[in-house]
Amino acid sequence: MDDSFTVQISSGLINRLVGDEKKAKKKPKKLKPSKPLQNSVTHGGWSVRPPIVTPAPSAVNGELESIKSILEESKMTVEKLKKQEDDMVRELTERAKELHEKEFKLPYQKPMPCTDAVNDCKKCYEENAENPLKCSDVVNKLVHCAREARSK
Repeated sequence: MDDSFTVQISSGLINRLVGDEKKAKKKPKKLKPSKPLQNSVTHGGWSVRPPIVTPAPSAVNGELESIKSILEESKMTVEKLKKQEDDMVRELTERAKELHEKEFKLPYQKPMPCTDAVNDCKKCYEENAENPLKCSDVVNKLVHCAREARSK
């Protein structure tokens, strides 16, 4: 890793560290602050650049591989969810059709009993409108048929 930064040390500090107090009492020269370096911090005449941290290539490759594996897992999960959704939609559609057929399907209806006798009565009354008593035999057949239908 490249940990490069800049530190400026004054001569007064050096003298204090060495133990030369006579020179240390002397006022240190004011240094003109140099142009601060890019991304550097200046404090009390000191210019310090933070270290440039670059991850190791193996760490980058490891992170990249883990991201790729997570991405693949996500894609597979999305595919599974889509398939599950399609199955559920299909099943729901089938059940809706079944319910619709059951709800709107007419139950078996028995044919109306004595339809022939009713038709014969109508025909007789149309033909004998002036003398309806001639249809008494046909009416009796209709009554007999109706009684049988009710008893069933």
